[in-house]
Amino acid sequence: MSGNYSKRVDELRCTLERLSASPITQIAYLSSLGVVPCADELALELNDLVAIVPEFVEQGILTGEQAERIRAVDRHLAAMTAKGDCDLWTEDALRSLPEWEVVRALARAALQDL
Repeated sequence: MSGNYSKRVDELRCTLERLSASPITQIAYLSSLGVVPCADELALELNDLVAIVPEFVEQGILTGEQAERIRAVDRHLAAMTAKGDCDLWTEDALRSLPEWEVVRALARAALQDL
């Protein structure tokens, strides 16, 4: 794997780890970026990387199954965005809404064999 691909896979892994993390860890990360109480940065980071997933599959870096798990996380986040509900993208939402529990579960599944 070339250095650039390796770096991008590491970015993808870190992004999925943040999405699978506890609300406290996610909020601490967002605080370190200076974006709290907004939680949308978590989704934006994955969105930036999803576009290269097909290339990873083509290069043999990811399997089709791994790519599908990553896309499942992205689809769920996109569905949350499509609701147009700003309350889904807050610090409180990270702590209490079931939509974020689904994000965490999907991200953990994507990380299993990455």
